[in-house]
Amino acid sequence: MLAQVALVVMVFTTAPVVTVDAPGPGPTAGIQEALDSMRDSGGRVILGPGRYVVSETVRVPSNCILEGAGAATVLEATTEIRRRQPPRNRVVSNADPDGGNENIIIRDLVLDGVGHGEYHFTGIYGLNLSNCRDCTIERLWVRNCSGEGILVNYGGGKVIVRGCVVSACNHGINVHHRGAGYGATETLVDGNIVRNNRCIGIFCEAASNMVISDNLISDNGWAGIVWMGGADEARGIPYPARGVTIVGNMVLRNGDQGGIFINGTYSDTTDFVVVGNVCRDNGRDGIWAFRAHDGVISGNLCADNNRPAQDGTLADWQQTASGIRLAGCRGVTVTGNTCHDSPDKRWQIYGICGEGDSDGNVVCGNRVGGNASGGVKTCGATTVISGNGPE
Repeated sequence: MLAQVALVVMVFTTAPVVTVDAPGPGPTAGIQEALDSMRDSGGRVILGPGRYVVSETVRVPSNCILEGAGAATVLEATTEIRRRQPPRNRVVSNADPDGGNENIIIRDLVLDGVGHGEYHFTGIYGLNLSNCRDCTIERLWVRNCSGEGILVNYGGGKVIVRGCVVSACNHGINVHHRGAGYGATETLVDGNIVRNNRCIGIFCEAASNMVISDNLISDNGWAGIVWMGGADEARGIPYPARGVTIVGNMVLRNGDQGGIFINGTYSDTTDFVVVGNVCRDNGRDGIWAFRAHDGVISGNLCADNNRPAQDGTLADWQQTASGIRLAGCRGVTVTGNTCHDSPDKRWQIYGICGEGDSDGNVVCGNRVGGNASGGVKTCGATTVISGNGPE
């Protein structure tokens, strides 16, 4: 059941290296010219420290590395980018979003959208790799984007997003439509800091065979992590999500969709492992699975979730929000979790709550003391409950 992701290894030992020592003239401050010089051969473009003001998307070809000097290398968008139609409203993208690219590394840069534009209308995205395979995004600072901070969509092969800091964007990291129909896919989102984004910290739709690990995800407006199936409702086409491991994340103080949300509303959402995460002080459930099936939720700490409004009241949708909640789920094992509230809070309605037509689940060996209305509330004639108790 565990989704396995191998590392992307690319060798550029004989490829040319071009150094851009400082920002130059033109709509990409000299960056695109350097990348275009190795469109056929591949190679490495190194950006020196500086503020590179870009009014057009920087487009990275296959077999190329684009790297900076860390926080000292800033690519800053102008308002011109927001006036362009997708996919040309990105600060950085792959060179061929429709046909696809491969073997790209982007690292050690700051991408700043400067808050220009409005999502869905004139939004600016930080980085978008579309129809790509075997690519790595690492050690980026992405901020102030009215669109997504980092968007990885479509395509097969391996993609890694690692060691980035994403803040003040719409969704922080968005992975979607990577799976069925696009060949074998492996996506690793690891060791990132994703905070203070308007909507979701890490949002994955119709994305299969994923690992989301060891991230700090905090203070996002809607939810910390959402993994879900998708659908083209107008044409009646489902896009399933099958296979994710969500492990070792700190998910703190996110908004009214809670900490971790496994959402099967639109399409088949199955084969999930949620293990060893800390979900605390979120605005709804710590972990919420809705219409999902065949998963494991184990070894998580869910505490002080279902945070009320400032006046202490709970909204209607918070009346059953708990440490862990299963709604319309089947074949889910919930074991070895600790779900409790601090004595001065008592916000989680239950430690573990089953509702709707949930059935055929296993809830055993959890520690569930100190919640507002009780330890375990389950439903379904064939759900197995055993060995759950207070701390």
